[in-house]
Amino acid sequence: MVASAPVGMGIIRDRVLLEVNERAAAQLGYTRSELIGKSTRMLFHSEEDYERIGKEFYPGFKTRGESQVAAYYRRKDGTPIEVLIRGAFLDPSNPARGIAFVFLDIFEIKQNERELQSKVLALTSPSGGDSFNLRFQDLFDLEEIQKIQDAFADAAGVASIITDAEGEPITQPSRFCRLCYQIIRKTENGRANCIRSDAELGKINPSGPTICQCLSGGLLDGGVAIMVGEHHVANWLIGQVMDDSVDPEVVRSYAPLIGADQTEFDSALTEVPRMSREEFTKAGEALFLIAEQLSKLAYQNVMQARNIAERKRAEDALKESESRLKAAVAEKEALYKELKHRVKNGMAMMAGLVGLESSHHADPMLQSILSNTRTRIESLANLYDLLGAEGNPQEVRLDIYLSRILDSLYGSLTESPVYAVFETELEPFSLHARTAAPVGLVVMELVTNSIKYAFPLPENNSAPTNETRNSQLVIKVGTQRHGDHFEVLVADNGAGYPPGFDPQRSGGLGMELIQMLIDQMSGSWKLESGPGASFSFSVPLTSEGY
Repeated sequence: MVASAPVGMGIIRDRVLLEVNERAAAQLGYTRSELIGKSTRMLFHSEEDYERIGKEFYPGFKTRGESQVAAYYRRKDGTPIEVLIRGAFLDPSNPARGIAFVFLDIFEIKQNERELQSKVLALTSPSGGDSFNLRFQDLFDLEEIQKIQDAFADAAGVASIITDAEGEPITQPSRFCRLCYQIIRKTENGRANCIRSDAELGKINPSGPTICQCLSGGLLDGGVAIMVGEHHVANWLIGQVMDDSVDPEVVRSYAPLIGADQTEFDSALTEVPRMSREEFTKAGEALFLIAEQLSKLAYQNVMQARNIAERKRAEDALKESESRLKAAVAEKEALYKELKHRVKNGMAMMAGLVGLESSHHADPMLQSILSNTRTRIESLANLYDLLGAEGNPQEVRLDIYLSRILDSLYGSLTESPVYAVFETELEPFSLHARTAAPVGLVVMELVTNSIKYAFPLPENNSAPTNETRNSQLVIKVGTQRHGDHFEVLVADNGAGYPPGFDPQRSGGLGMELIQMLIDQMSGSWKLESGPGASFSFSVPLTSEGY
């Protein structure tokens, strides 16, 4: 099976060639005996190539029992050959038996890939100026064109061929006479003159076909140009006939000029078909119409390909922009998270420092001031912790934020002289952070006041009575949204505000802070007393606080 394989094939063990077939030896320029028993090192240009291919090829056998790699072999004469090597264990249960390998010369495959890439580039690059390098064969299937050319030549009774704009053949000749194909074009001068004549016959002529005597042998020929927009890509030529205007003696005199055998030339001249100028002109006009349609089709194909390419480039550019935007957003989000984390840590540090300072002082009033300051800092830290939780880094859910504040305040009740419980009715809605921050501070101040003053201590500031200790303080906190504004209520079941209490003249820092924050939010407030104390405030939803 190895011997009869149509590709290079053999067996390797320990990187030594145990067997190769005739096909492999021929591809590499060796005989089989020159290869068998030799190290595969001889197939590579350098030790580095040999080692690199080994590192890429052999690891695949350990995991899959087979592998492949693209490489360059070196023929016996030193020329390189680009190959694809595939291998598999002869016996997977006994790898020591060796590896069967096959290699394919992939030069032709690579060449086809390069030609295809060139064709795609030519089709999709903007046309115009020196950048235009599109060829006729890039636009049409030459096999199909050949069939059309052959059919036209048979129907019209003329020879036919398609060349590039310089006269070099693209298709195979159809119905060429022996004089032109086997005698004139076989000589160096004759072929050069034929190419020059084909280029002249195919020159751009928008009014119709060019019909004249060939510039090489003097027979009657015709030609039309095939265009892509303003670009001349091919000539479609017909002819090799004689009409009354062609003088056979003039044609015969061409033989010695190109070094052709006169006897053979004369014999072939008698075989040249005859046709009237009128018939030949009709064939040329029909060819002109076909060429016009091919030109239009070619132009449409190019424009369609380029439109598709432009759309693809636009889509790729959009994807690239989207990718960059996502990367920028991700970077911004990462920076925002880092900033939020640092701010939160900074606030936690400030709260810790205030708490530490408080522990160093015995003055109850100073301790109260420091404790309130620490609670306010913790309130803002909670706000920063909640920012972005709902997807918008500038908004926070007010109900969650106030719940966090109440939980924090509840943890500080261990040293309170009363038992307190919180009752909440918090409507779920979001606020801008600049509004949520002052709302949270106001609620914190109001709840702190209820804890401190709902059940006042004796006037002599002595220890709380049993009645006070056994009292249960109920603090209600509620929020409601109404159209263009929202309301917040903080109420308790305590003693209520003192008779004649005026928040604006109370002199307390807490009430002063409450009023200042509500004013900054363009809000309004009211308080009610008896039974208990009730404070409510209303804020426009459009407010951004600070």
